[in-house]
Amino acid sequence: MYKKNTTKLPYTVTTDTLTKINFLFDLSVNTKSPITVHQLLDIVLTNITQETRISQISNGDILQSLAMALAVRMKMIAADDALVEKMVMELVLKALNAAKKASITEVSKGNA
Repeated sequence: MYKKNTTKLPYTVTTDTLTKINFLFDLSVNTKSPITVHQLLDIVLTNITQETRISQISNGDILQSLAMALAVRMKMIAADDALVEKMVMELVLKALNAAKKASITEVSKGNA
């Protein structure tokens, strides 16, 4: 049986304003593939970035659609609703805690 050794997932994103944000996410004990988690996160964020470059989408609309996508995906899982909701809440709280602890590096603004 395969046992995952990784309990943390480092993730770095650079914003359009060249601000670098470094996260260290705690993974669920049930994570089967940290690589897949990382790849899916990349896909989601890349698609959002591409859409925001095409049209002006507010951060509120982005967050709302992500919350709705999470709710839809949650309902698609064939399991007890209360159990899935508990898992989702735990995952979201872990992710929010990682965001609170994330380090931010801004590009130094000098004279060119």
